[in-house]
Amino acid sequence: MYGQSLQRGYLFVSSHLSKIFNCKISTKRAQYTGYLQTTFAGFFDLQMKFEKLSIDLKNIKSEMLKQVCGKLQLVEHLTIQSLPPLNQCYFTYLIPIFSVWPKTINIRDASWVTLKTLLTSTSSRIELEDSELEKKDLEEILEKWKTAGVLQNLEYLKISYKKIDVEADETDEIIQSDDGEKKAMISWKTSRFEMKIERK
Repeated sequence: MYGQSLQRGYLFVSSHLSKIFNCKISTKRAQYTGYLQTTFAGFFDLQMKFEKLSIDLKNIKSEMLKQVCGKLQLVEHLTIQSLPPLNQCYFTYLIPIFSVWPKTINIRDASWVTLKTLLTSTSSRIELEDSELEKKDLEEILEKWKTAGVLQNLEYLKISYKKIDVEADETDEIIQSDDGEKKAMISWKTSRFEMKIERK
């Protein structure tokens, strides 16, 4: 009973202060369990906006993850943590299904992010660490960006590879969308891929 009253009071005060000062919520750590997850669910129910939100796929409840993924229009920057503890070789975690995307996103241990998922993104800035996407996937991203208009909001994309290709050529190139409205500066490295976009 006390916990519920405290939680309602915290939500009320947070919402009131947010409206008075026109500010957004910002989180630094991703380990929300029990009480904190319920509290953050309340923030989303109140349509409160987040400047920064971090979640950890190892300990988030499925209901909370589903709620977060369905209301990412309220989040400016999302960080997803899914790296295992140093002393734990095997672990399982939930896989997010995005119905909407935040403005910017950083995913650590992005081995679960598929090409199909990435191509649905509406984020302006995307950073994937330890990705298992291959060069052919990245080439498909570039081709569809040029011709099909996918990733229309994208301004910056950085993908760090899980496996370093020491034999890969390190090259830079500039490509242009077929409509002539945008150009992208592409950097291919042995350990990462970068794409910076400029609009005319």
